[in-house]
Formats: sequence, C-alpha cells, structure tokens
Amino acid sequence: SKTSLPKYGSNRERLDPAGTVFWLPDKESTGLGQPGGRKAVPGNANYAFLGDPGDSVWIAPASSDLTPFLYAGVETESIANGQLQGNRIDLQLVGVEAPEGGRFEAYTGALTATATPWRLLSSTDPEYSSAPFGVGTHDHFSWAFTKLGTYVLRVKATATLADGTPVESDVKSYTWVIGDLASAPGLSVAEDAGTEGRIALTATVTPAAPGHVEFRDAEGALSGFAAVRDGVATLPLPLAAGTHHVSARYLPAALDPQLPA
Repeated sequence: SKTSLPKYGSNRERLDPAGTVFWLPDKESTGLGQPGGRKAVPGNANYAFLGDPGDSVWIAPASSDLTPFLYAGVETESIANGQLQGNRIDLQLVGVEAPEGGRFEAYTGALTATATPWRLLSSTDPEYSSAPFGVGTHDHFSWAFTKLGTYVLRVKATATLADGTPVESDVKSYTWVIGDLASAPGLSVAEDAGTEGRIALTATVTPAAPGHVEFRDAEGALSGFAAVRDGVATLPLPLAAGTHHVSARYLPAALDPQLPA
C-alpha cells in the first residue's frame, strides 16, 4: 500500500498491509462532489446491492475533493505496456471477514436517485468476485460497507505474461475499520499497587489491536507509554504517596508505526 501521509513526505511510501489499518469514521458526510462517510442508500433500484432505500452505508469515496474521508484505489503504474496479455490484470476478492450482516461492495458512480453505478467487487455476489484493471495507471472507486465493524479483505492479482505464462500474486489482507478503531482503553490498577513508591497502570484495548497506550498525568504531561500485547498495555510507574489522576489514550500501530515495539 502506498500513502500520501504528510509524515512520510511522499505519496510513494509503501506500507505493509499486515501492519496497516484503513479507517473510515462513523461520521455523516458534508463534503461536495463524491463525498464519503455515513450515507443513506438512495431510492434507486440500481443501488439495491447496498441495501434498502434509507439504510445506512459507510463509503470511502472515489475522490478526495472537499472531503476529509480516506479514499483508496488500485495502482498498476509499475507495469509497463506490453508486459501482460491484453495489458490487464484481474484483482480477485478471494475472501472477506465481516461483522455479522456486513457486506463489502466496490463501485463507481454517484450515490444519487438517478445514477447507474458500475459494480466492481462484492463480498456476497460471485459475479463480482473479480475486476479487471489496465496497466500503467491507477483507479479510484467507492468502497462501501453496510455495517460498522472490522472487515478484512483478502485479495490477489492475476495476469498472463506476454509469452502466455499465467502469473499471480500472493494473497494480501487489507483491514478496514468502520467506526471506532477501538473502545477507549479501560484503566485498572494492578494487585501489587500497594508496594511503596511503585504502581502498575494497566489499559485494556477492546477489541484487541496492535499499537501502544500512552499514559498522562492530570496536567497532560506524558508519564510513559507501553505496547499493547494481547489487548493489554502495562506500564510500571514510580509514584509518590498520594492521589494521582491518570488518563490513557490508545494509539493504533497503523497511526504511528515509528513507535518502538
């Protein structure tokens, strides 16, 4: 996956899908053009694959113009013209993990009462388990999710070389979180907290996800941070006698991969 995040200074920075989370917050769209976020399925029979009219659907849009939501696409710019038969690859959706009742759909077209979308991929309709893409280019489209929760999209690319040899990529998993990345960490105090001058702060991240938890005092000063392991982050911390107010914040690994493990 490539990113244009400012911290990397380039839209050619590659991120390992295994350690990356694509996040679409549960917010209503207020942008123009092809905005994303939480939308309502229009009264348009062409969009019946997204649900009934009025149902909520969460969309990562095909355009970044005037919208704060993540937009994602497919890029084949590193493949030269003539390397593949037909100058095409096929992106295959080989499996999807979704919340109960949740579906994934990819399409192009405006989400309106009169538009005719072009469907690309679907987690439930076998007719749309694969989509063709040309070489030497990149495409953006709308990524739609019908329920809040975590989706894991497993995809691979297939093609035929110019000499007739069939080739395919490894299966890669792309994790999308629709809504909250995780609940606010719950704080608990370790059983040995009575030891003079020492206490262990424990934060639980639910659902369990990789990353760190930072602990801060009442004034907001950083007390320290700890890696989340099996959903729990523990920070041994020397404290003076008395009452202390401590807050915790969960930092997903995908948001700051440069934190130490």
